[in-house]
Amino acid sequence: MLQNPLPRLPPENSFWPRWLRPFALENSRLQWWIVAFVLVSMADLIVTYFLLSLNANFYESNPIANWFFTHWNIAGMTFFKFAVVAFIIVISEIVERQRAGTGKFVLILGILVTGAVVYYSCTLYRRYTSGEFAA
Repeated sequence: MLQNPLPRLPPENSFWPRWLRPFALENSRLQWWIVAFVLVSMADLIVTYFLLSLNANFYESNPIANWFFTHWNIAGMTFFKFAVVAFIIVISEIVERQRAGTGKFVLILGILVTGAVVYYSCTLYRRYTSGEFAA
């Protein structure tokens, strides 16, 4: 006999408020997509920092991330980028529980966009090392 993978909800006098109970006690519905998104975001951070430390002519094109980088170096940029990642993950989980498939779409879109940024950054590095442009 198959077991229900979701845990039983506690009684009404539980610690968790009624609206938060399903989010706090259920397993993630997007765990592998979240892992992929975090890995691609880590790659983005690493490649960005590598380019920024490589040459002074490279710069962070996101003005908010650039502000964090200017004020707190890589620690500030890391905080900002992963605060955005955490926000997207939370929003995706909430949306997925309301409309199945939509939260997954949000994460897939985030993976594709962030992957495109990583690809573009790698292309910039390749062009820089081949001498295509004088940076």
